[in-house]
Amino acid sequence: MRSVSTHIVQERLELLDAIVAAVARYADVAAAIALAQDRAAARAAVGTLLGVAETGARAVMDLRWGELHAESRNLLRAERDDLASELRARSSGPAGRG
Repeated sequence: MRSVSTHIVQERLELLDAIVAAVARYADVAAAIALAQDRAAARAAVGTLLGVAETGARAVMDLRWGELHAESRNLLRAERDDLASELRARSSGPAGRG
């Protein structure tokens, strides 16, 4: 993971945080999307609901909900946790500035 810049890891972690939050609140997310007037309003509603930036809301809107079974959710959480650990290691290490 060292070859990937810290900025890219941070961006991926932000997206994974939004996705993990969305799948944990899938019923609320589905309702927010269904009640919106259009895609832009749905994206804004998802962002507000989850407290995420537009890029995170866009990632949630682009999810393929049929693929978010337990195994996929576990993989997403594991990837998020791995990236968070990687960022912590980078920020505490002497050569950890990407």
